Amino acid sequence: MITIAKFGKPFGIKGLINIHSFFSNKFDILNHKEFFLENDEKVDLTIKINSNKIVGYIQSVDSLDCIKKYTNKLIYIEKDKLPKLKGNHYYYNDLENMDVYIDKKMIGKVKKVNNHGAGDYLEIQAFSEEILVPVNKHHVLEVNLIKKKINLNPEYYEF
Repeated sequence: MITIAKFGKPFGIKGLINIHSFFSNKFDILNHKEFFLENDEKVDLTIKINSNKIVGYIQSVDSLDCIKKYTNKLIYIEKDKLPKLKGNHYYYNDLENMDVYIDKKMIGKVKKVNNHGAGDYLEIQAFSEEILVPVNKHHVLEVNLIKKKINLNPEYYEF
């Protein structure tokens, strides 16, 4: 399973809920039809656009009180439903648990990839601390999916 979105606050009073898509083009979520919650629990979710916002309706949930229970829950799809990427492209969840190196010295592992609004960043658990690294060509020199390792630019980090 791969996380593709998160439920937001309820939208209106009839059981609709905002959805925050994690796709680079947020509307790509509309290309998917089968959705899951934690523990591979299938959810009968219909997604639509309302005033340039993505909202969802969960079958059998038709009240504000019931839909509130879904706020902040993650939405998943089966990973094999995503298109295969070519070249030097990867899905951010592929980076999780990768070893992180600076000048051939392992400094830690990627815990998560997050977005704080201004851009994406790696949350790395280094041996002595947690560090945040912007996901861009200046900070991340190489991502090797086969060897499961990431090389950071030594100009920005000392270990």
